[in-house]
Amino acid sequence: MRGKPGTKVELTIRRPSDGKVYKVPLVRAEIHVPSVRGHVLPGNIVYLRLVQFQETTHAELLETVTKLKAKIGGKIAGVVLDLRRNPGGLVKQAVLVADEFLDKGVIFSMKGQGGKTLEEAKASAGGALVEPKLAVLVDDGSASAAELLAGALQDHKRATIVGTTTYGKGSVQSLIELPGGGGLKLTTARYYTPNGRAIQAQGVEPDLVVEATRALDDKPLPFLKEKDLPNALPPEAGKPLPNAAGTLDTKPKVTPPAVAHEPNLEKDFPLRMAHQVVSAKVKGAPVP
Repeated sequence: MRGKPGTKVELTIRRPSDGKVYKVPLVRAEIHVPSVRGHVLPGNIVYLRLVQFQETTHAELLETVTKLKAKIGGKIAGVVLDLRRNPGGLVKQAVLVADEFLDKGVIFSMKGQGGKTLEEAKASAGGALVEPKLAVLVDDGSASAAELLAGALQDHKRATIVGTTTYGKGSVQSLIELPGGGGLKLTTARYYTPNGRAIQAQGVEPDLVVEATRALDDKPLPFLKEKDLPNALPPEAGKPLPNAAGTLDTKPKVTPPAVAHEPNLEKDFPLRMAHQVVSAKVKGAPVP
């Protein structure tokens, strides 16, 4: 199906259910999927959904925030940052996003053998979202760069993390080119939150545990987390595995519910709880 944008291709499709064959004409095009969605919730609180971290995520975030400010017609009181089912992506973009919520401190560190620090990202002064109250939604599908962002905001006590423990992808792979066009992929480092917490096979635990309802996905499928994969890199030496038995889970969890395209406070219970958390913070009331 690959080809130059603007050229045509015709698909012949056969339905297994009734054997019917039909043709579908398509025009090839470059598809750009937005990585940031934004909506206004009650109380001048904005909802920001980060689908994944791609090259334009930081720019999309700033553009979305500007539009939401104009829609509100005033100051943004709070933010619900939705990282559910965010598989990660470009770590540099996650750092830029974190920098908009933090005005100082470490965002993450990367350490190799012997605990040697190979890289450390820090926030700079200022940021478009350093003032609004904040809650972050996570689930079993929040992975990699999304976990780095959630972990940084949690360690700096910048946000209340709401949902379920994240995926647990905190390892770094390096690709070594070999003669003949081959390659060798090695795990060379681990990611750590500002307080030195390793993410690999453990994930980020929420401050407020809220299990998702099945209203948005009535046909759940088995879902494997990082620690459930064959030959997965285990937690750090001496660190217990994240289950009571001390061994990897043999039964995969149910897949996290799909996240609706637009926020729905009535049907999406974790979102409703996150909104209540931010609303309480705005009013100076105790967090639920």
